[in-house]
Amino acid sequence: MKLLNALLITAIAVTCSCKQHEEQETDAPDKTKWERVLEKRDFYVSNYTPAIFQQRCDNLTFMSLWSAFTSNAETDVYGLELRPGEWHRDTKGCFPNDSKSEISRDGFIMLLNYLRVQEDSSALHRIWDYGVEHNWIMGDGPWKLTNMLPLVPVLAKMINKEWTPPVVAYNVLSMDIDSHYDAHTNDVKFTKKDLLTGFRGHLLTMYLYLVGKLNGSLNELEFKAVQMLYEENSNNPLVLAVYHRFGDGDQGSAIEILNSDVKNPWEVTTETGVYGWGSCPKIVHFVTAVGILEGI
Repeated sequence: MKLLNALLITAIAVTCSCKQHEEQETDAPDKTKWERVLEKRDFYVSNYTPAIFQQRCDNLTFMSLWSAFTSNAETDVYGLELRPGEWHRDTKGCFPNDSKSEISRDGFIMLLNYLRVQEDSSALHRIWDYGVEHNWIMGDGPWKLTNMLPLVPVLAKMINKEWTPPVVAYNVLSMDIDSHYDAHTNDVKFTKKDLLTGFRGHLLTMYLYLVGKLNGSLNELEFKAVQMLYEENSNNPLVLAVYHRFGDGDQGSAIEILNSDVKNPWEVTTETGVYGWGSCPKIVHFVTAVGILEGI
């Protein structure tokens, strides 16, 4: 477990001079199945309904993903920026009754992916200015949920800022470290599977995809983390898409899984909880995987 924790922290905190895993164009062995997947994605985008974003406390997370990978102008991601650089989970008072915090790192991971696609330097600078002014505490709630320190190196790279991290090493995962750490035994209660599957696995996957897109490659340690995600999620098309994007480019397995979900009649469902990501709308997961296959 100590080795796994070291890997996940080091993979994003250290500039590695080792082998780089370059981003690969998608190789779709079965063009007919790939075209069928794209047709379904287009159907989802054309028949989009705001009803898919009724998770409230996760609206920033999933609206950012949907908007990043579909370029759907009808979603109002910017409506969740209540003041310059201050982003909230939703605009309807999720905190404090339905959530422990106004904002979380997982929301920012997806938001940064969206702003990368939009090439919105102004919004990125507003986040930077707000973070500097508030010591990187990005909203009300427990520090362990609202501090953005693990993501500052990525934000700095996106806007060409110099930033010296604190001495303390932070984990990029949006984990409640306190609740998983036993002070009496100095042991961590979560398992490797906890880290690499469910919502935590998806957050790490999307973080590494963001890093890979910014750099055009993943270093050896980062790609090792992607491999570990792949080993625990071999039937998850989103994880497969990232793994092969920076691996061999062969997206046949991801396309096969996505195609198996292409059924008639098509429908815009509000179903959530696919691949262990409890509140993720099914169609958001689908279009995100397709967007990664397209290299968005």
